[in-house]
Amino acid sequence: MEHSMRFKVLFLASWYPSRIHPLAGIFIKKHAEAVSLYSDVAVLYVTADKSLKDKTYDIEYSVENGIPTVRVYYKHFSKIKGLSKVINFYRYLKANYLGLNVIKKNFGKPDISHVNVVFPAGIIGLLLKKLKNIPYIVTEHWSGYVLNDGSYKGLKRKLFTKLIIKNANAVTTVSNYLKDAMLKHGLYNKHYVVPNVVNPKCTSEKDKSSNSKKLILHISLLLDETKNVSGILKAIHDVINKRNRIDFELHIVGDGKDKQNLEKLALDLGLLNKYVFFDGMKSNEEVQEFLNRADFLITNSNYETFSVATAEALACGVPVIATKCGGPEDFVTKECGILIEPGNHEQLVQAILYMLDNSHKYDRDKISQYAKSKFSYEVVGKQFYDIYIYIYINSIVKK
Repeated sequence: MEHSMRFKVLFLASWYPSRIHPLAGIFIKKHAEAVSLYSDVAVLYVTADKSLKDKTYDIEYSVENGIPTVRVYYKHFSKIKGLSKVINFYRYLKANYLGLNVIKKNFGKPDISHVNVVFPAGIIGLLLKKLKNIPYIVTEHWSGYVLNDGSYKGLKRKLFTKLIIKNANAVTTVSNYLKDAMLKHGLYNKHYVVPNVVNPKCTSEKDKSSNSKKLILHISLLLDETKNVSGILKAIHDVINKRNRIDFELHIVGDGKDKQNLEKLALDLGLLNKYVFFDGMKSNEEVQEFLNRADFLITNSNYETFSVATAEALACGVPVIATKCGGPEDFVTKECGILIEPGNHEQLVQAILYMLDNSHKYDRDKISQYAKSKFSYEVVGKQFYDIYIYIYINSIVKK
């Protein structure tokens, strides 16, 4: 079917960039932009704002990349223990009601609601289906269902989640790993895997700057229990001391709560500012400059529902070493990198040694084209559009 039918799709987002967290849920914003290539999209995001003083609700309306976007902030209530949850839930619902009125005025009635992250936005998707007969799909990004994470607990959350998933017209996750984790919790539905959008502005041409040393890159929020950056440092130590390799630098881009501990470990291992450099948080443009210069990237995570950093490296033509930690298995092939077991020190050492000698043999253009064929706005948007078509046809058949 050609894209002559443009649906009106309302993105209901549990996470989204806002004045409170400018980068939160940026991947949901990219999904909205991908969908907007084939359908008309509006976004509603509701969140508590502890800094609201003189009013209970604050509504912001803007058009971002052609997408009408409504953010409603509500005043967080914390005065009476026990009662605060009830009042905040009421305020959340009322804020959504106010936001939906703005959507109705500027956008009209949606054909489909697209819930992003089940809790709490799924409650609104469910209500719109029951009260207004608007079908909804759920896209889940949250890692809480994964065994290593284990945050999917509590009677109320589980009850709401089961209800929201059961009533959804379709469910998508960003990886097979996340889909399987949800199924293990009995969250059954028609499941699809639709990846994140990855669209960095870098070239697959390697920047051959004067530095003769190989550049190894690691990009993450430095949270060691998830990202296992300490494991990379220990492997680098062995590559230098047991294999006498000193023809490289490891650059670690990102910031997080374990940064100081990791810098201390690098110092103790005799690596800091000699072989290992902590470059801190960088803008998208600066990250892309690093990727243009990188020989290869290491992702050493214990678990990932997707791994944007790995996918971005591939989109820039950079080969990767990645652990079989959930997300990367869906898209890292022999043509673009090496998959190793999480927490396996020797495999990581061997992979680094292999890459130091062979990273230049990978076809960077081919890697980049492959990544674009999986993660571009056009490809991801079309996958969602096909799901909307399926829902639309089914709803007509049921009528």
